[in-house]
Amino acid sequence: MKKKTLSAILTVVIIILLGVLGVIIILPLAKEARPTQAKILVERSVSSLPIYLAQSYYSWGEDPSDTIFKEDIFSRKSVKLEVTVDEEVNPEKAIQALSEGQAQFAVLSWPDALSWMDTHPEDTLVCFLSIEFKESRPVEGLLPKKGLKFDKITDIEGKKVGIPHGLRIPFLSVLGAVNIDPESVAIEEYSEEELLQALEGEDLDLIYLYEPYYTKARVHLSEPFAGGGFLPNWIGAPYHAAGLFTTKEYYDENKRGVLRMYLAMNHAVREIEQADADSLGAFLGSISGIDDPQLTTRIIIPEYYLVQEISAFDVQSLADRLEIYGTINTAPDLEELGVFLKQKDLKE
Repeated sequence: MKKKTLSAILTVVIIILLGVLGVIIILPLAKEARPTQAKILVERSVSSLPIYLAQSYYSWGEDPSDTIFKEDIFSRKSVKLEVTVDEEVNPEKAIQALSEGQAQFAVLSWPDALSWMDTHPEDTLVCFLSIEFKESRPVEGLLPKKGLKFDKITDIEGKKVGIPHGLRIPFLSVLGAVNIDPESVAIEEYSEEELLQALEGEDLDLIYLYEPYYTKARVHLSEPFAGGGFLPNWIGAPYHAAGLFTTKEYYDENKRGVLRMYLAMNHAVREIEQADADSLGAFLGSISGIDDPQLTTRIIIPEYYLVQEISAFDVQSLADRLEIYGTINTAPDLEELGVFLKQKDLKE
């Protein structure tokens, strides 16, 4: 009787152990098979091109008419993401959404991100894709209204300048770089479409725009000041204008989700590098409601760098300059904060 009881107990124990072992083995596999759900906040500019491309993927041909719609990059088996892409033009709201877990990723200007890290070192943002603006290939610029004599940067004093929503900190950085009192310039924020109308209607003296609206303004309104490379020209080149960010907390708790987003961006950036420029311009124009081939073929695309290619020195130099210009109080130590993920961090 005792032997039967002992055997029954042993059987139960084995069954329980097998069940636990099954859970240990199967649960991670189930999590691995399940797509990661994420919300990405974007700004409607060339900085968000990799996100838009990954969301609505095309196989690019030499001629724009040869593009073929395919499965989007996010839902590929090698990526496994279920993504919601929302536009948020206010960087403070975008960063707040990240910190509160309402969004998992956001495209932000570097000056805004650095300003946040300056005042919230405990809430470090993590970057794994950076966008560089180059003076030699301007994707943005300051455009004066027709008839306005604008020869040097100090001519901006006493003028009314329109900028897109959310670009106040980068613009103030330029003023700080050339010792212009921000109080001497009337800065007003508009949507990109409103900026074009305001300059044409002479409600503003100058407007500052990113691609693709920058090209539209150049063609229809006026030529840019300083050759177009406004930010890198006055803040310093190479200029890392924006990046794709998440929070350290999200990375620590959802490393698989960050890895999958990195894989998606890797696909998107490689596709951008191999794409025909006219097709990319047409795609970016379609997002912004610009369908004139005379415009879209002139749109300039910046450089996109994944984590292993980002120059941490260049971004740290930008942070140091922003402190010197008085845009931020103290330049955060990006290496100490762990802002840039390492290649080893992006492995399972």
